[in-house]
Amino acid sequence: MALIDILRAGVATVDKVTKSVQPTVRHAAWREEDQDGEGYAGAPSFVERKAVVERNERIIRTTSGQLVASKHKITFVGPVTVDTRDTIVLPSGQTGPLLAVETFPDAGKGGALITEVWQG
Repeated sequence: MALIDILRAGVATVDKVTKSVQPTVRHAAWREEDQDGEGYAGAPSFVERKAVVERNERIIRTTSGQLVASKHKITFVGPVTVDTRDTIVLPSGQTGPLLAVETFPDAGKGGALITEVWQG
């Protein structure tokens, strides 16, 4: 059994064990800008996803290099694509800028085993 197979099995076990306590968050992917740099009109399209949500206050280096304090860490188990320009609404209704996104890639299958998102 290859290391990636062990990791996949471990992630699947963690997901199965924690699924009943994972809250549902709402995720809207960022939509492309038009030629003038304006976002497209209309309400964002939200998808409901299960995630591990932790209150996690720590200093995060954003993609622009700034150091910013995060408020929450949101972990998606499985192949979920998140961009720092996306919107995530927590079960409490809280939202905030997505400061950083890190993934653990699933080599061979594409996508990610887990995706961690730090929200301000």
